[in-house]
Amino acid sequence: MFILSKYNFLRGILTILGALIVWLAAGCDFMESNEVGHPLFKQGKRELEKENYPEAIKSFQKYLRVRPDSARTHLILAGIYDENLDSQISAIYHYQEFMRLSPDSAEAKNAEKWLATAKRKYYVKMKTKFNDPEVVASLQDELAGADIRIKKLVEDHNKMVTAIEEGKKNVAQLNNQLASVQSEKEKFDADLTISQEKQKKIETDLTTVIERLKKLDVENKRLQQLYNEEVQKSKNATEETARLVNALNTLKAEHAKSLAALEKTSQPQSPVRTPPAVPAVAEQAKTVATPAENSAAAPEKAAESQSETMQEAKTEEKTASLPSPESVSVPEMMKMRFYTVRSGDTLTKIAKQFYGASKYYKLIQDENKAELGSENKMMPGKVLKIPPLKNN
Repeated sequence: MFILSKYNFLRGILTILGALIVWLAAGCDFMESNEVGHPLFKQGKRELEKENYPEAIKSFQKYLRVRPDSARTHLILAGIYDENLDSQISAIYHYQEFMRLSPDSAEAKNAEKWLATAKRKYYVKMKTKFNDPEVVASLQDELAGADIRIKKLVEDHNKMVTAIEEGKKNVAQLNNQLASVQSEKEKFDADLTISQEKQKKIETDLTTVIERLKKLDVENKRLQQLYNEEVQKSKNATEETARLVNALNTLKAEHAKSLAALEKTSQPQSPVRTPPAVPAVAEQAKTVATPAENSAAAPEKAAESQSETMQEAKTEEKTASLPSPESVSVPEMMKMRFYTVRSGDTLTKIAKQFYGASKYYKLIQDENKAELGSENKMMPGKVLKIPPLKNN
């Protein structure tokens, strides 16, 4: 009876120690693994490629809870906050963390320059926005609070690193204990039968899981087929839209010809300049009618004035009817549009308005080389072509 009790006691100790060692070793390996292969890091990269910056930040911040010493993650977050979200205060924190964790890396010098630039941008932004001394004092208090929060984050990071080091020490101690207990393993050969039974159960469960995976694979193929059908429908709809737009432009051209012929017929003795044709704006199906009834009785000077007034009205109508970037659908962005330059406009600002991102300014610049000239002069009142965004 005493021997049996000792056997059960040693068996329990071995089981507990083995579970603890496996758990801690797996946790440390998980934290020390290469960040590129970590699911949270990969999820953040995918969201970043989609330009879904809030979700990318959530994934990278979750990864920092697992790997608070990941300098690369801090550098990526700093870039998102600085370049994409215009949040220099958060960018400054992550730049500083990167330089603290990786001061000797190849990107440390660049990070130091980016940090200085972020600080200047933040200073200029705040200086421009706040000129009231009271507001400046409030802002300084806010910055002081931000510094306190940054220090707290650094302290939490140091605590996390200390906890990781303690975990590694515990794993080493448990490994030593396991080595001492391993000598008793020969006494537990009777457990082999139980282990074999557990293995059979695991194999049965594995078979069940495989069957479920097969069913999920069939369902995935069905959903993929439905997705392909929807993509084809969308493509057909886009082609039909393009066909309708071409038909609309043809009708507008015929209408313009009819108006010109009507003006010539009603006033043969007085040559009237035909107003220039309005370029086809794909997203707007409006046409300004020419008041031909009044041109027959007006003199030549009045007809010319009327033509110029019509042209100005059409230009104003094009400018006023432009949709906001939030209301422009994907098919609209695949058509040629027009924009009248206003005071203070830039190519990057116009690109962000029509495409949702300023990086597409080069498309507008290349399309309007003749109007802008070599110096890219943005004169108010100038009409620019907004080319379609291909492969969007």
